[in-house]
Amino acid sequence: MNIPNQAIEQEDETKPLCIYVSKLRKTTGGENNMIQCSLCNFIFNGSYTRVRTHLLKLTGERVRSCPYVTASKLVELIKLDNEAKLKIEGLKQKKVSLPPVSDEGNQTRMMLTQNSKVLYKLLSIFKREILLIVKLQECFILQDYRFI
Repeated sequence: MNIPNQAIEQEDETKPLCIYVSKLRKTTGGENNMIQCSLCNFIFNGSYTRVRTHLLKLTGERVRSCPYVTASKLVELIKLDNEAKLKIEGLKQKKVSLPPVSDEGNQTRMMLTQNSKVLYKLLSIFKREILLIVKLQECFILQDYRFI
């Protein structure tokens, strides 16, 4: 099947894995497309969630993992995905109206609480990335290339 190679969307900083797939055509209903992986030529229907599942070797979206994603490529793709998540979190920050000047102590507490939530989310993402890298290292040591 000879299909023209079109990017799913224009370069979107929040969806960096789209550069590894091609949109074949729009399917009926929702935001789903017929998608072809540029690495293994596997064709499937879905949205960016299924693209992530395919390339990052995740489970739960009923799409097979890309057999051409090596361990080093997987680390690179996870890094791209995590950077996009951080950008999305940065875009979600909302401006909070400040309380009257006389309420200075509460204002400081509110700022600390809001900053703590953002830091906690960032640390959670980095913790998952570190655990995956450790898992990948263990797989190489044991000569076992199963990731999921």
